[in-house]
Amino acid sequence: MWDTIKKDEIWTGLITKVGNGRGLYALDSNVQPLFDEQRNIAEFIAPAGNQRLNQ
Repeated sequence: MWDTIKKDEIWTGLITKVGNGRGLYALDSNVQPLFDEQRNIAEFIAPAGNQRLNQ
């Protein structure tokens, strides 16, 4: 993931999280860099993903 977003590309994939009931769920996610005025990476954003599966 980091190699992709540091190359000014959007990373797309699944991120697994633990829910309130201790169950696992996966989110479809996109992570992308945001740039400052000099085109340096200033921060990263990851808009809220969609729940993909419950386990």
